[in-house]
Amino acid sequence: MTVLLLCAIALLGLVAYLARDQLATRVAGVVLDRKSNLRCSHPELDVAPSLKTIVAAPVDCEVFASPFTEFRTTTPMTIELGALRPRSIRVQRAELDQRARDISHVDMDTTGDIADALGVIDSMVKNMLDSAAMYRKDMPYLLVDVLTTRRDNELESTMIRFRKSMDGPWNRTQADRVIAAGGSPVTVADMDMRVTETRARCRVDIYLGKREAGDTPDIKLAMVAEHLNTKTPKLALEIL
Repeated sequence: MTVLLLCAIALLGLVAYLARDQLATRVAGVVLDRKSNLRCSHPELDVAPSLKTIVAAPVDCEVFASPFTEFRTTTPMTIELGALRPRSIRVQRAELDQRARDISHVDMDTTGDIADALGVIDSMVKNMLDSAAMYRKDMPYLLVDVLTTRRDNELESTMIRFRKSMDGPWNRTQADRVIAAGGSPVTVADMDMRVTETRARCRVDIYLGKREAGDTPDIKLAMVAEHLNTKTPKLALEIL
């Protein structure tokens, strides 16, 4: 999810070292306008005197040639800098629009039928493929308290306490809860996904109905994917 965000924030972080507030905002706007792979609004920047923290006003970006089409923050974004690059990015609320994705070519074992019946497999596989396609060898820590995702202009899910980080060679994505659109009969919690360009590992806890404090998962689902950058990805699922 972070290709657009990282491009924009890395730029804003560099500009912040060169100038403060109004000048940084103007320069960032000029440079963003020259990016061929995205078109963004021009957020106002509040640069700390230490030049180590930037608070960026809400921003809306349209993305080209990516699994994502648009990314927007609806609350200010705080960027912690380290050596001319973002160290961490935190925002309370953000929204992400994703392109339609066909997964009919994915080779899935029969356990997938069980997960499909629970209504959780479709978005998990698509997000896994998107994440692998946007794999990065390094990235700052990213935290979004509430992330709303859409796919092909239709609401897909709301993720609570969404995080992205590096875990060795893996891009790691976590969320405390994934609330599916359309009144899903299950609650998905404690999502933990790791991806590279070619492979992925994901585990989730599934609760039948609404999860209450102290509940134990009804099902623990593990997903392993290989050959994600080929025409025939292979996916295996296991009920733990």
